[in-house]
Amino acid sequence: MLEFVLALWMQAMGQAGGAPPREVGSKVCAGCHKAIYDGYVKTGMARSTGVVGADLHKESFAAGGFRDEALGVEYRVAAGKEGYTLRFARAATGVRGERTLRWFVGSGLVGRSYLFLQDGFLFQAPVSYFSAVERWALSPGYAGKQLMDVARPVETACLGCHASRLQAVAGTQNGYREPPFLEGGVSCERCHGAGERHVAARGRGGALGRDEIVNPAKLDAARRDSVCEQCHLTGAARVVKAGRSGAGFRPGELLSDHLAVFVWSAGNDGERAATDHAEQMARSGCKRGAGAALACISCHDPHVEPAAAEKAAYYRGRCQGCHERKPCTESQERRAAKGDDCAGCHMPKGRSREGEHVAFTDHAFRGEGRGGWVR
Repeated sequence: MLEFVLALWMQAMGQAGGAPPREVGSKVCAGCHKAIYDGYVKTGMARSTGVVGADLHKESFAAGGFRDEALGVEYRVAAGKEGYTLRFARAATGVRGERTLRWFVGSGLVGRSYLFLQDGFLFQAPVSYFSAVERWALSPGYAGKQLMDVARPVETACLGCHASRLQAVAGTQNGYREPPFLEGGVSCERCHGAGERHVAARGRGGALGRDEIVNPAKLDAARRDSVCEQCHLTGAARVVKAGRSGAGFRPGELLSDHLAVFVWSAGNDGERAATDHAEQMARSGCKRGAGAALACISCHDPHVEPAAAEKAAYYRGRCQGCHERKPCTESQERRAAKGDDCAGCHMPKGRSREGEHVAFTDHAFRGEGRGGWVR
């Protein structure tokens, strides 16, 4: 009898709650939010993955060949019919081969890495393109290897922060259906939640329902920050909690309900990840002083990126939103020499542990020349 009652209760709960809403894709969002969509698709987040050759950013193949001197491996990349063709050869062992690179990872602002499918499994190629120098070289993390490595498995924990609506095969490390993701880049729904109910309700008209869609700015501080931290809080280790999955987080939830993120108690200045932004900011004097009032979106508008010529003024305006009562103590001459750029002094770019070509912006808001935090 108890089992029968329990079954009826579970059935009723299922009917009341219904199936979770499905993701519809960012292009559907553009139907009502065209201006926001048109601005967002130009950002680095929106262009963090895609099909090679289909993006505005174009690689140069003038220097498509290079040699890994440590291992004696020759690499060459060229444009092909179905993607970019990677050829590799190691004369000392007679190993040679060819792969078709069909998808990219990275907006191209700094550089791009590339992916290929082999028998239903997704791998990262050992070559990347670095835009600043317009040349091909070893991908971050490949330099100094003792063995030739042409197939680094691409797990969902990594790809999920660069692409949306993944088609991963359950029970595998890096198995994917083709294509491995249905939407390149970070989609609208990665921050706002699945849009199926919202789209259906808007089609019927009427007032906006509370649970239709997520607006991160209206969440409590922990849930608001969780939206960004799903990709921008790497820590020393991320451990999936029992009964959860690494890709189970949804906007509006607490990331801590899904993952345990371990960080060094005193920081780890000597070896930083390029995605430790949340950890760095949490240690800063600005965050300790402002508390929950300071969030990623206090400085970043996720929907747009200022043009290169406008960045200094744009972010200076964000800084002055809190620091207008205490103006910069640096001399006018020195400020002018540095383009009057607050971030240039207090958030310098540096190298990360991912490799010599990978740079990050320091989010600890440090005082220039003093090594300490801004207080």
